[in-house]
Amino acid sequence: MILLSVIGTGSYTKVKYQFDGREAEETNYVVKAIKDIFNPEKIFVLMTEESEEKHKKELEQVCDFESIRIQVGKNEEELWDMFSAVVEKVPEEQEVIIDITHGFRSQPMILLSIAVYLRVTKNVKIKHILYGAFDAKQNEVVPIFDLKPFLDLIDWSFAIDGFLKRGDASLLSKIVIDLHNSAYKDPKRSENKSYLPKGLKSVGSKLNTLSNALSVSRSKEVSDIAKKLTKEIDKAYKDVDNLKQVRPFKSLLDRIKDIANKFSVSSNDYFSSEESMRAQAEIIEFYLETKQYQRAITLARELLVSKVCFMFKFDLLTEREKAEEILNSKDSSQQNQIEEDIIKTWRNLVNVRNDINHAGMRTNPNPSDSIIEQVEKHCKKVIDIIKTTTSN
Repeated sequence: MILLSVIGTGSYTKVKYQFDGREAEETNYVVKAIKDIFNPEKIFVLMTEESEEKHKKELEQVCDFESIRIQVGKNEEELWDMFSAVVEKVPEEQEVIIDITHGFRSQPMILLSIAVYLRVTKNVKIKHILYGAFDAKQNEVVPIFDLKPFLDLIDWSFAIDGFLKRGDASLLSKIVIDLHNSAYKDPKRSENKSYLPKGLKSVGSKLNTLSNALSVSRSKEVSDIAKKLTKEIDKAYKDVDNLKQVRPFKSLLDRIKDIANKFSVSSNDYFSSEESMRAQAEIIEFYLETKQYQRAITLARELLVSKVCFMFKFDLLTEREKAEEILNSKDSSQQNQIEEDIIKTWRNLVNVRNDINHAGMRTNPNPSDSIIEQVEKHCKKVIDIIKTTTSN
Protein backbone atom coordinates (compact mmCIF):
# COMPACT_ATOMS: atom_id res chain seq x y z
CA MET A 1 0.00 0.00 0.00
CA ILE A 2 1.25 3.48 -0.90
CA LEU A 3 0.50 6.68 1.00
CA LEU A 4 0.55 9.82 -1.12
CA SER A 5 0.61 13.00 0.95
CA VAL A 6 1.42 16.69 0.55
CA ILE A 7 3.10 19.19 2.85
CA GLY A 8 2.79 22.95 2.59
CA THR A 9 4.71 25.76 4.28
CA GLY A 10 2.42 26.26 7.29
CA SER A 11 3.29 25.76 10.92
CA TYR A 12 1.45 22.65 12.03
CA THR A 13 0.12 22.28 15.55
CA LYS A 14 0.88 19.12 17.51
CA VAL A 15 -2.40 17.23 17.99
CA LYS A 16 -3.81 13.72 18.13
CA TYR A 17 -5.46 12.49 14.93
CA GLN A 18 -8.22 9.91 14.93
CA PHE A 19 -9.71 7.83 12.13
CA ASP A 20 -12.61 5.42 12.53
CA GLY A 21 -12.00 4.99 16.26
CA ARG A 22 -8.24 4.51 15.84
CA GLU A 23 -6.16 7.23 17.48
CA ALA A 24 -2.53 8.02 16.64
CA GLU A 25 0.11 9.48 18.91
CA GLU A 26 0.33 13.23 19.13
CA THR A 27 2.21 14.72 16.17
CA ASN A 28 2.68 17.87 14.10
CA TYR A 29 2.26 15.91 10.89
CA VAL A 30 -0.89 14.18 9.76
CA VAL A 31 1.21 11.97 7.46
CA LYS A 32 2.86 10.48 10.57
CA ALA A 33 -0.56 9.78 12.11
CA ILE A 34 -1.81 8.16 8.91
CA LYS A 35 1.35 6.03 8.79
CA ASP A 36 0.72 4.82 12.34
CA ILE A 37 -2.92 4.00 11.62
CA PHE A 38 -2.58 2.34 8.19
CA ASN A 39 1.07 1.17 8.11
CA PRO A 40 1.69 1.76 4.38
CA GLU A 41 4.69 0.11 2.74
CA LYS A 42 5.74 3.27 0.90
CA ILE A 43 5.15 6.97 1.54
CA PHE A 44 5.50 9.72 -1.03
CA VAL A 45 5.25 13.33 0.14
CA LEU A 46 4.76 16.15 -2.34
CA MET A 47 6.91 19.16 -1.43
CA THR A 48 7.83 22.46 -2.97
CA GLU A 49 11.32 23.84 -2.46
CA GLU A 50 9.98 26.07 0.33
CA SER A 51 8.13 23.26 2.15
CA GLU A 52 11.22 21.02 1.94
CA GLU A 53 13.32 23.70 3.62
CA LYS A 54 10.78 24.13 6.40
CA HIS A 55 9.59 20.57 7.10
CA LYS A 56 11.70 17.87 5.44
CA LYS A 57 14.32 17.37 8.17
CA GLU A 58 11.76 17.37 10.97
CA LEU A 59 9.45 15.00 9.11
CA GLU A 60 12.37 12.61 8.41
CA GLN A 61 12.84 12.22 12.15
CA VAL A 62 9.36 10.71 12.60
CA CYS A 63 8.65 9.05 9.27
CA ASP A 64 10.45 7.30 6.40
CA PHE A 65 9.31 8.80 3.11
CA GLU A 66 10.41 9.79 -0.37
CA SER A 67 9.81 13.39 -1.33
CA ILE A 68 8.45 14.35 -4.73
CA ARG A 69 9.54 17.85 -5.69
CA ILE A 70 6.74 19.93 -7.14
CA GLN A 71 6.27 23.54 -8.13
CA VAL A 72 3.96 25.91 -6.31
CA GLY A 73 1.49 25.88 -9.20
CA LYS A 74 1.76 29.47 -10.41
CA ASN A 75 0.76 28.50 -13.93
CA GLU A 76 -0.78 25.63 -15.89
CA GLU A 77 2.59 24.16 -16.85
CA GLU A 78 3.59 23.80 -13.19
CA LEU A 79 0.29 22.04 -12.44
CA TRP A 80 0.91 19.56 -15.27
CA ASP A 81 4.45 18.98 -13.98
CA MET A 82 2.95 18.04 -10.61
CA PHE A 83 0.54 15.65 -12.32
CA SER A 84 3.35 13.95 -14.27
CA ALA A 85 5.68 13.72 -11.27
CA VAL A 86 3.12 11.86 -9.18
CA VAL A 87 1.82 9.57 -11.92
CA GLU A 88 5.36 8.44 -12.78
CA LYS A 89 6.03 7.43 -9.16
CA VAL A 90 2.98 5.25 -8.57
CA PRO A 91 3.37 1.69 -9.99
CA GLU A 92 0.54 -0.24 -11.61
CA GLU A 93 -2.04 -2.22 -9.61
CA GLN A 94 -1.19 -0.68 -6.23
CA GLU A 95 -3.44 0.22 -3.34
CA VAL A 96 -3.15 3.92 -2.63
CA ILE A 97 -4.17 6.24 0.21
CA ILE A 98 -4.23 9.94 -0.63
CA ASP A 99 -3.91 12.58 2.08
CA ILE A 100 -4.98 16.10 1.11
CA THR A 101 -4.95 17.66 4.60
CA HIS A 102 -2.17 20.16 3.92
CA GLY A 103 -2.83 20.59 0.21
CA PHE A 104 -2.38 24.16 -1.00
CA ARG A 105 -4.72 25.97 -3.41
CA SER A 106 -5.38 23.67 -6.37
CA GLN A 107 -3.33 20.71 -5.07
CA PRO A 108 -6.31 18.74 -3.65
CA MET A 109 -8.08 19.10 -6.99
CA ILE A 110 -5.00 17.89 -8.88
CA LEU A 111 -4.67 14.93 -6.50
CA LEU A 112 -8.30 14.01 -7.13
CA SER A 113 -7.65 14.11 -10.88
CA ILE A 114 -4.57 11.95 -10.38
CA ALA A 115 -6.65 9.43 -8.41
CA VAL A 116 -9.14 9.10 -11.27
CA TYR A 117 -6.35 8.85 -13.85
CA LEU A 118 -4.41 6.19 -11.93
CA ARG A 119 -7.50 4.03 -11.52
CA VAL A 120 -8.12 4.02 -15.26
CA THR A 121 -4.56 3.85 -16.65
CA LYS A 122 -2.73 1.82 -14.00
CA ASN A 123 -5.54 -0.15 -12.39
CA VAL A 124 -4.73 1.47 -9.06
CA LYS A 125 -7.18 0.98 -6.20
CA ILE A 126 -7.81 4.13 -4.19
CA LYS A 127 -8.47 2.95 -0.64
CA HIS A 128 -9.01 6.31 1.05
CA ILE A 129 -8.85 10.03 0.40
CA LEU A 130 -8.11 11.47 3.82
CA TYR A 131 -8.53 14.93 5.26
CA GLY A 132 -7.54 15.88 8.80
CA ALA A 133 -10.30 18.32 9.78
CA PHE A 134 -8.47 20.58 12.24
CA ASP A 135 -11.52 22.87 12.58
CA ALA A 136 -13.56 19.88 13.82
CA LYS A 137 -11.13 19.25 16.69
CA GLN A 138 -12.69 18.11 19.97
CA ASN A 139 -10.74 17.61 23.21
CA GLU A 140 -7.50 18.15 21.27
CA VAL A 141 -8.35 15.24 18.96
CA VAL A 142 -8.64 15.98 15.22
CA PRO A 143 -10.89 13.65 13.21
CA ILE A 144 -9.67 12.38 9.86
CA PHE A 145 -12.48 12.25 7.32
CA ASP A 146 -12.53 9.84 4.39
CA LEU A 147 -13.61 11.71 1.27
CA LYS A 148 -13.41 8.68 -1.02
CA PRO A 149 -17.23 8.40 -1.32
CA PHE A 150 -17.08 11.67 -3.25
CA LEU A 151 -14.54 10.12 -5.60
CA ASP A 152 -17.05 7.29 -6.00
CA LEU A 153 -19.50 9.90 -7.33
CA ILE A 154 -17.32 10.00 -10.42
CA ASP A 155 -17.90 6.26 -10.86
CA TRP A 156 -21.63 6.84 -10.49
CA SER A 157 -21.45 9.59 -13.11
CA PHE A 158 -19.61 7.37 -15.60
CA ALA A 159 -21.97 4.48 -14.88
CA ILE A 160 -25.15 6.52 -15.30
CA ASP A 161 -23.74 8.15 -18.43
CA GLY A 162 -22.88 4.72 -19.83
CA PHE A 163 -26.45 3.52 -19.46
CA LEU A 164 -28.32 6.63 -20.56
CA LYS A 165 -26.03 7.51 -23.47
CA ARG A 166 -24.82 4.09 -24.65
CA GLY A 167 -27.32 1.63 -23.17
CA ASP A 168 -24.54 -0.17 -21.28
CA ALA A 169 -25.56 -0.94 -17.69
CA SER A 170 -22.57 -3.15 -16.79
CA LEU A 171 -20.75 -0.58 -14.64
CA LEU A 172 -23.94 0.70 -13.04
CA SER A 173 -24.99 -2.84 -12.22
CA LYS A 174 -21.59 -3.64 -10.67
CA ILE A 175 -21.67 -0.55 -8.44
CA VAL A 176 -25.19 -1.33 -7.18
CA ILE A 177 -24.44 -5.01 -6.51
CA ASP A 178 -21.12 -4.21 -4.79
CA LEU A 179 -22.80 -1.67 -2.52
CA HIS A 180 -25.52 -4.18 -1.64
CA ASN A 181 -22.92 -6.81 -0.74
CA SER A 182 -20.68 -4.39 1.15
CA ALA A 183 -23.59 -3.37 3.39
CA TYR A 184 -23.63 -6.93 4.74
CA LYS A 185 -19.87 -6.90 5.31
CA ASP A 186 -19.59 -3.44 6.87
CA PRO A 187 -19.91 -3.66 10.67
CA LYS A 188 -21.33 -0.14 10.79
CA ARG A 189 -23.69 -1.03 7.94
CA SER A 190 -25.53 2.25 7.55
CA GLU A 191 -26.43 5.50 9.22
CA ASN A 192 -28.89 3.88 11.62
CA LYS A 193 -26.49 0.96 12.25
CA SER A 194 -29.14 -1.66 11.53
CA TYR A 195 -30.63 -1.34 8.05
CA LEU A 196 -29.64 -3.86 5.41
CA PRO A 197 -30.67 -3.55 1.75
CA LYS A 198 -33.38 -5.85 0.41
CA GLY A 199 -33.62 -5.23 -3.33
CA LEU A 200 -30.52 -3.43 -4.61
CA LYS A 201 -28.70 -6.57 -5.69
CA SER A 202 -31.69 -7.84 -7.62
CA VAL A 203 -32.13 -4.47 -9.36
CA GLY A 204 -28.45 -4.44 -10.32
CA SER A 205 -28.56 -8.00 -11.61
CA LYS A 206 -31.74 -7.54 -13.65
CA LEU A 207 -30.54 -4.20 -15.00
CA ASN A 208 -27.42 -5.91 -16.33
CA THR A 209 -29.48 -8.73 -17.85
CA LEU A 210 -31.76 -6.15 -19.48
CA SER A 211 -28.72 -4.40 -20.94
CA ASN A 212 -27.40 -7.72 -22.28
CA ALA A 213 -30.75 -8.57 -23.88
CA LEU A 214 -30.87 -5.15 -25.52
CA SER A 215 -27.32 -5.59 -26.80
CA VAL A 216 -28.34 -8.63 -28.87
CA SER A 217 -31.83 -7.38 -29.82
CA ARG A 218 -33.87 -9.97 -27.90
CA SER A 219 -37.10 -8.01 -27.65
CA LYS A 220 -39.19 -10.68 -25.88
CA GLU A 221 -36.43 -11.24 -23.33
CA VAL A 222 -36.23 -7.47 -22.87
CA SER A 223 -39.95 -7.36 -22.12
CA ASP A 224 -39.81 -10.27 -19.66
CA ILE A 225 -36.87 -8.78 -17.74
CA ALA A 226 -38.32 -5.27 -17.80
CA LYS A 227 -41.50 -6.46 -16.07
CA LYS A 228 -39.47 -8.08 -13.30
CA LEU A 229 -37.18 -5.06 -13.03
CA THR A 230 -40.03 -2.62 -12.34
CA LYS A 231 -41.17 -4.78 -9.42
CA GLU A 232 -37.66 -4.93 -7.98
CA ILE A 233 -37.26 -1.16 -8.31
CA ASP A 234 -40.36 -0.69 -6.15
CA LYS A 235 -38.63 -2.72 -3.42
CA ALA A 236 -35.35 -0.85 -3.81
CA TYR A 237 -36.67 2.66 -3.06
CA LYS A 238 -36.43 1.96 0.67
CA ASP A 239 -32.83 0.81 0.26
CA VAL A 240 -31.89 4.05 -1.44
CA ASP A 241 -33.54 6.09 1.30
CA ASN A 242 -31.65 4.23 4.03
CA LEU A 243 -28.17 3.82 2.54
CA LYS A 244 -26.25 7.04 1.97
CA GLN A 245 -23.79 5.30 -0.39
CA VAL A 246 -26.62 4.65 -2.87
CA ARG A 247 -28.11 8.14 -2.90
CA PRO A 248 -26.76 8.92 -6.41
CA PHE A 249 -28.96 6.06 -7.65
CA LYS A 250 -32.17 7.67 -6.38
CA SER A 251 -32.60 10.16 -9.20
CA LEU A 252 -32.10 7.38 -11.75
CA LEU A 253 -34.58 4.82 -10.40
CA ASP A 254 -37.65 6.60 -11.76
CA ARG A 255 -35.96 6.98 -15.15
CA ILE A 256 -35.06 3.28 -15.32
CA LYS A 257 -38.56 2.30 -14.24
CA ASP A 258 -40.07 4.49 -16.95
CA ILE A 259 -37.83 2.91 -19.59
CA ALA A 260 -38.64 -0.60 -18.34
CA ASN A 261 -42.39 0.10 -18.41
CA LYS A 262 -42.15 1.15 -22.05
CA PHE A 263 -40.42 -2.13 -22.90
CA SER A 264 -42.89 -4.29 -20.97
CA VAL A 265 -45.77 -6.20 -22.53
CA SER A 266 -48.63 -7.36 -20.34
CA SER A 267 -49.83 -10.08 -22.72
CA ASN A 268 -48.66 -13.61 -21.94
CA ASP A 269 -48.37 -14.35 -25.66
CA TYR A 270 -45.74 -11.87 -26.79
CA PHE A 271 -45.84 -12.86 -30.45
CA SER A 272 -49.56 -12.41 -30.92
CA SER A 273 -49.89 -8.99 -29.35
CA GLU A 274 -49.93 -5.62 -31.07
CA GLU A 275 -48.82 -4.27 -27.71
CA SER A 276 -45.50 -6.01 -28.31
CA MET A 277 -45.00 -4.04 -31.53
CA ARG A 278 -45.41 -0.76 -29.67
CA ALA A 279 -42.92 -1.98 -27.06
CA GLN A 280 -40.45 -2.83 -29.83
CA ALA A 281 -40.91 0.66 -31.28
CA GLU A 282 -39.91 1.99 -27.85
CA ILE A 283 -36.81 -0.23 -27.91
CA ILE A 284 -35.87 1.17 -31.33
CA GLU A 285 -36.30 4.68 -29.93
CA PHE A 286 -33.98 3.76 -27.05
CA TYR A 287 -31.43 2.38 -29.51
CA LEU A 288 -31.44 5.67 -31.41
CA GLU A 289 -31.11 7.70 -28.20
CA THR A 290 -28.12 5.58 -27.15
CA LYS A 291 -26.56 5.55 -30.64
CA GLN A 292 -26.95 1.78 -31.14
CA TYR A 293 -27.61 2.18 -34.83
CA GLN A 294 -27.05 -1.36 -36.08
CA ARG A 295 -29.40 -2.77 -33.44
CA ALA A 296 -31.97 -0.11 -34.27
CA ILE A 297 -32.04 -0.92 -37.98
CA THR A 298 -32.07 -4.68 -37.29
CA LEU A 299 -35.11 -4.49 -35.03
CA ALA A 300 -36.85 -1.94 -37.26
CA ARG A 301 -36.64 -4.31 -40.23
CA GLU A 302 -38.09 -7.19 -38.21
CA LEU A 303 -40.81 -4.95 -36.82
CA LEU A 304 -42.06 -4.09 -40.30
CA VAL A 305 -42.22 -7.79 -41.09
CA SER A 306 -44.25 -8.31 -37.89
CA LYS A 307 -46.55 -5.49 -38.94
CA VAL A 308 -47.32 -7.22 -42.24
CA CYS A 309 -47.82 -10.53 -40.42
CA PHE A 310 -50.51 -8.86 -38.32
CA MET A 311 -52.14 -7.34 -41.39
CA PHE A 312 -52.41 -10.72 -43.14
CA LYS A 313 -52.95 -12.75 -39.95
CA PHE A 314 -49.71 -14.68 -40.42
CA ASP A 315 -48.05 -16.36 -37.46
CA LEU A 316 -45.32 -14.00 -36.25
CA LEU A 317 -42.77 -16.77 -35.77
CA THR A 318 -43.47 -19.43 -38.38
CA GLU A 319 -44.81 -17.40 -41.31
CA ARG A 320 -42.50 -14.42 -41.47
CA GLU A 321 -41.20 -15.48 -44.88
CA LYS A 322 -44.72 -15.03 -46.32
CA ALA A 323 -44.74 -11.44 -45.12
CA GLU A 324 -41.28 -10.81 -46.55
CA GLU A 325 -42.37 -12.26 -49.91
CA ILE A 326 -45.20 -9.75 -50.05
CA LEU A 327 -42.92 -6.88 -49.10
CA ASN A 328 -40.36 -7.93 -51.74
CA SER A 329 -42.94 -8.88 -54.39
CA LYS A 330 -43.06 -7.13 -57.73
CA ASP A 331 -46.72 -8.08 -57.99
CA SER A 332 -48.49 -4.82 -57.36
CA SER A 333 -51.79 -6.58 -56.59
CA GLN A 334 -50.26 -8.06 -53.47
CA GLN A 335 -48.55 -4.87 -52.42
CA ASN A 336 -51.67 -2.80 -52.99
CA GLN A 337 -53.00 -4.30 -49.78
CA ILE A 338 -50.18 -2.59 -47.87
CA GLU A 339 -49.80 1.14 -47.29
CA GLU A 340 -47.34 2.76 -49.67
CA ASP A 341 -45.38 4.13 -46.70
CA ILE A 342 -44.67 0.60 -45.46
CA ILE A 343 -43.38 -0.58 -48.85
CA LYS A 344 -41.19 2.49 -49.32
CA THR A 345 -39.84 2.31 -45.77
CA TRP A 346 -39.15 -1.41 -46.15
CA ARG A 347 -37.02 -0.87 -49.27
CA ASN A 348 -35.05 1.90 -47.58
CA LEU A 349 -34.51 -0.22 -44.46
CA VAL A 350 -33.28 -3.21 -46.43
CA ASN A 351 -30.75 -1.10 -48.34
CA VAL A 352 -29.35 0.56 -45.23
CA ARG A 353 -29.30 -2.65 -43.19
CA ASN A 354 -27.48 -4.53 -45.96
CA ASP A 355 -24.96 -1.72 -46.26
CA ILE A 356 -24.24 -1.90 -42.53
CA ASN A 357 -24.13 -5.71 -42.30
CA HIS A 358 -21.70 -6.01 -45.23
CA ALA A 359 -19.24 -3.93 -43.15
CA GLY A 360 -18.34 -1.70 -46.08
CA MET A 361 -17.39 -4.70 -48.26
CA ARG A 362 -19.28 -3.35 -51.27
CA THR A 363 -18.31 -1.52 -54.41
CA ASN A 364 -19.91 1.72 -53.27
CA PRO A 365 -20.55 1.71 -49.50
CA ASN A 366 -22.12 4.77 -47.92
CA PRO A 367 -19.94 6.76 -45.51
CA SER A 368 -20.71 6.36 -41.81
CA ASP A 369 -22.29 9.81 -41.35
CA SER A 370 -24.70 9.09 -44.18
CA ILE A 371 -25.51 5.64 -42.78
CA ILE A 372 -26.34 7.07 -39.35
CA GLU A 373 -28.51 9.77 -40.88
CA GLN A 374 -30.44 7.18 -42.88
CA VAL A 375 -30.82 4.83 -39.90
CA GLU A 376 -32.30 7.62 -37.81
CA LYS A 377 -34.61 8.74 -40.60
CA HIS A 378 -35.98 5.32 -41.55
CA CYS A 379 -36.20 3.96 -38.01
CA LYS A 380 -38.20 6.99 -36.95
CA LYS A 381 -40.51 6.28 -39.87
CA VAL A 382 -41.02 2.71 -38.62
CA ILE A 383 -41.75 4.02 -35.12
CA ASP A 384 -44.31 6.41 -36.56
CA ILE A 385 -45.96 3.64 -38.63
CA ILE A 386 -46.28 1.37 -35.60
CA LYS A 387 -47.53 4.00 -33.19
CA THR A 388 -50.14 5.37 -35.58
CA THR A 389 -51.48 2.09 -36.92
CA THR A 390 -51.65 -0.20 -33.87
CA SER A 391 -54.56 -0.15 -31.49
CA ASN A 392 -54.11 1.16 -27.95
